Amino acid sequence: MISNQEQLDQAVKRLGRMYSALASSRTDLSSRNFKTFALMAEGPLNQIRQLEAEIAEYSGAIEARATEADVWIRIDSSESTHAISVLRLCATLNGFRLGILDIATYFAKSDSYAGVKASRLRDACDFRVIASEMGSLRLGLEIHKPDSTAGHNGSNLEDTLVARALASYLEVASIISSSAKSLSRIRPVNHGPELEEALLRAVNRLVPRDGTIELYGRLVVTGPVRLTRDAKLWIDERLDRDAPERSERPQEVPSLPDRGLVIDESVRQKLFQGIPVTVQGELRRVDLDASSILVRHSEGNRDYECRFEPRLLDKVREAIGREVKLHLRAAGPNRPFEPVVVADLELVG
Repeated sequence: MISNQEQLDQAVKRLGRMYSALASSRTDLSSRNFKTFALMAEGPLNQIRQLEAEIAEYSGAIEARATEADVWIRIDSSESTHAISVLRLCATLNGFRLGILDIATYFAKSDSYAGVKASRLRDACDFRVIASEMGSLRLGLEIHKPDSTAGHNGSNLEDTLVARALASYLEVASIISSSAKSLSRIRPVNHGPELEEALLRAVNRLVPRDGTIELYGRLVVTGPVRLTRDAKLWIDERLDRDAPERSERPQEVPSLPDRGLVIDESVRQKLFQGIPVTVQGELRRVDLDASSILVRHSEGNRDYECRFEPRLLDKVREAIGREVKLHLRAAGPNRPFEPVVVADLELVG
């Protein structure tokens, strides 16, 4: 890594020499054998990327570019090559989006947001990727501004709600990443146990199992937020500690003990009698370790959490964040405490 001006000057000169050597090789080889040139260029290209990342970091270019996007997400892999799998990239972006959507949905219960449409709220959380940088992969996101609906189906009301949800999300993420983890610093007037739980679960969607996720940019006013596995452990511990208090709250929708499916009683009875049921909604979360998914019902605004059969893994990966139709079945007749199973899954639209 570059640590002083002299090393920076050397790195810039070395970068220039490597580009010159690459151009020379291209002149000599590409006209005769492009495959040979591409093969020989692999090593120099990797070094060029590493040098450019080090130069950008030491020179302050990364900080200077921070204001180019509302929020930057940096995904730092534990691999030395900084390679990021497609599945992890999609899971990171979707985890961030769904976390904001969860908070916005929670705030939408307020009378001041009467008239919010769930479909428009989802559109407002469909942030645009406007910039990207390699090294540790960085993606710049732009949120929909409350004074404009161009380019998506949201409205000023939904955009305002998402902007508020994003601000709360970033505030809590900053608290979790700090050494002084005190949720009493949350600003909303209606701060309470339910809001805390919603915020913690939303941020927990983004926290990586390994490596680091960093948030910075124009809207991250507290400075860079770094989330690691330690943050996940702290959130899980906090949620477990508050679990007895949550269990005493009245439940709006009956659910199976600890796991299973949140669903109305008539449909539940059909499932447990061995009668197949089909529901439709957005696939919001996937837990590959537990082979489970969470789907938000399109009409009833309820969450369906259930296991999927291993043969559906490829379909599940393709469907993350999309509208799906689930064909459900119970684990077996008269077995109400077994998780509901997805027998098949279809993409809608």
